[in-house]
Amino acid sequence: MSLFRLTVDKSEYAPGDVVNFVCWLNNKDPLQAIKLVADLSMSERFHIAGAAQGLANPDNLAEPPPVQFFNSTIIQSIPLWRTQNKKLGTEFTAQPRSFRAQFVVPIDAVPSVVLTDFFKAQIKYVIKVELFLAAGRGKALPAEIAFNVVRSMPLINPPLVMPGLPKDFTSFDVEASLGLEQSMYSIGQDIQLQIQISNADKRGIKGIKVTLEEVRNGHFLAEHGRTNILASESIDCMIGTQQSKSFKVLLHPGNVTKFIAPSTFSGCVQVEHFIRIYIIPNKIFTSGIMFSVPIEIVGAQRL
Repeated sequence: MSLFRLTVDKSEYAPGDVVNFVCWLNNKDPLQAIKLVADLSMSERFHIAGAAQGLANPDNLAEPPPVQFFNSTIIQSIPLWRTQNKKLGTEFTAQPRSFRAQFVVPIDAVPSVVLTDFFKAQIKYVIKVELFLAAGRGKALPAEIAFNVVRSMPLINPPLVMPGLPKDFTSFDVEASLGLEQSMYSIGQDIQLQIQISNADKRGIKGIKVTLEEVRNGHFLAEHGRTNILASESIDCMIGTQQSKSFKVLLHPGNVTKFIAPSTFSGCVQVEHFIRIYIIPNKIFTSGIMFSVPIEIVGAQRL
């Protein structure tokens, strides 16, 4: 019988941080060991149960099969110990021992998230250590521990000014510009913005709506993606033809903080944030116009 465990010095790390970890081995019986190897990996998981699971199914429809994707990538690997006798191994007598080492979180590491919507998705980082035994002496002894990668606010966070916002094709001739006090925001932080709307169309504008929206999995299996409105402000205003007006808007997502995940992007797990401006024309049968600006939200997810 052997007790094999791992500890790390923190529960959260930023990209570029050093992860100090200790591997503790307390074997009650002698072991013939070959090598001790540590891996740092990033895993991503996406899972959707059958759509009818847990729901009433009056038409007796066949339940769609579950959708599941899992991927784990080893980022770094280091040998903690290795014997010179690869065939017979080296005897680990029955006593406690420890091994200390370090990993470095990649500077481009994407933040950890846990999503529990209609689908379940997760990005997590794991240190796994395995003690490999000589042939015929039993299976390798594994131990692992997970930790979160969290991006923090940068020391320099300049304003973001966009004099012309991109928009989808529309016959309504309107332009918008946006100014933000910061380029990056933390989870739950108020967002103060300055908007200017210029109407060059023959039709008037009767209002605008500004939202902060979180889009989950808008790319990987986008048909299963979800959009959450984290904050919203509506403004009733009349902007006639050849007129421009400026507005100050405060978006306050604090009361829905628990629903916000940090911005992150991997192969099968994505969380994106957008400030969206909806222009409401003063004419029936005329579709609204949307301007969309991506922003980055950082910090630890609050579950």
